[in-house]
Amino acid sequence: MFREYDIRGVYNSELFDRDAELIGKAFGTLLLKRGESSVLVARDCRVSSPPLSKALISGLQSTGCKVIDIGIASWGLINYALRQKSNRGNAVFVSASHNPAKYNGFKLVAKGHSLAGKEIRSLLELITANSFATGTGSLSVVEYAGEYIEFLKSKIQLKRKVKFVVDYGNGMGALVGSKLFKQLGCEVTELYPELDGSFPNHLADPSVVENLQDLIAAVKKNKAEFGIAFDGDGDRIGAVDEKGSIMWGDQLTAIFAKDILKTKPRTKIAFEVRCSRALPEVIKANNGIAIECQCGHSLIEETLRREKALLAGEMSGHVFFADDFYGIDDAVYVALRLIEIISNLQADCPVSSLLSDYPRYFASKEYRPFCPDGEKRATFAAIAKEFEAEGSTVSKIDGAKAIFPDGWGLIRVSNTQPALSLRFEGTTLAAMQRIQKLFADKLTKHGIELTK
Repeated sequence: MFREYDIRGVYNSELFDRDAELIGKAFGTLLLKRGESSVLVARDCRVSSPPLSKALISGLQSTGCKVIDIGIASWGLINYALRQKSNRGNAVFVSASHNPAKYNGFKLVAKGHSLAGKEIRSLLELITANSFATGTGSLSVVEYAGEYIEFLKSKIQLKRKVKFVVDYGNGMGALVGSKLFKQLGCEVTELYPELDGSFPNHLADPSVVENLQDLIAAVKKNKAEFGIAFDGDGDRIGAVDEKGSIMWGDQLTAIFAKDILKTKPRTKIAFEVRCSRALPEVIKANNGIAIECQCGHSLIEETLRREKALLAGEMSGHVFFADDFYGIDDAVYVALRLIEIISNLQADCPVSSLLSDYPRYFASKEYRPFCPDGEKRATFAAIAKEFEAEGSTVSKIDGAKAIFPDGWGLIRVSNTQPALSLRFEGTTLAAMQRIQKLFADKLTKHGIELTK
């Protein structure tokens, strides 16, 4: 359950209430070692979140931590609360994000930075060693949703009323989004705004095409200007234009980059390795500095801080604004920035025009062929060396990306599954297919079928 960026598992099968208590003990111990004692706790709307939150709080208190329970929340609301004067930047969010209802987990933040990698594994080491601080903690309950809505409203100025559809997927984006968008005077058609952690209508994951079909249909039916969708905890966004065409994470990042670069030229814009080569081309064409970085929420946060970039984007719909914001992936705020940009268009100017200068290349889906945990790193390394031996340019920012004049192919090791992760892009369909076959042939030599 202890993954690269969070802790996650199937409730009452892999993850139990007792585990939540132990995680609370371990995180409380870690904070106290760093001279911290105050920590926020929040949860999403899953059925398992209240008991897990209760057990987590018990564990934190047993170490002597001062726990501030802000109740049910979205990822953006937590980050707002973290930055209030009375708080210290430490938090645990009980959520499994976009995963199916049977899952739950924990996102952990210390001094404003998301825990990842070695820090998460250090919690497991404390649990294994049964080495916890002891003390008498406290518990207080604070509500931030109302002032968070007012804060978001203060960040946005709309030039005109905008007509759109929003699919909350029964997830946490509705907690503030439903009130916020209406208070801004928008003409909004809502889908699935009821908080329901069983996700009865479709999985709250806007990176999957099937989960956007209701949104696409509603945009067309209502003749809306565009549509947006959120994931389960409100840190990822999906979007479609007036025709129902999906605007993927790299395309949204291009739209935001162009908007920022109008007034802040030579700004650094970060993007992860799976994004289309079209994105850095657009950034450079608009007088920006393109920074390619690793995938993953915590790693992108780190890149944003290190490079002092004002924006970063992921294919999966995580978009991070450090332009008059916190440098985190608050999907409701991202939606507001998109709405603001669209409000600057004439009412008869289609949203699709925002991507009129975005080069159209051919990209594959992400393939995740099975490869045993004990073999996947060696297999990955062998294939990377083969491309290098053949004279290919290979970028190792995250995995190995073999770069060709007419496209690229990327192979990475999955952090969460016994699998490899691959994606391909070409300037033409034939180029993409050729590159894909190059990788498929190399995988076959290692007994792996790309399409399985």
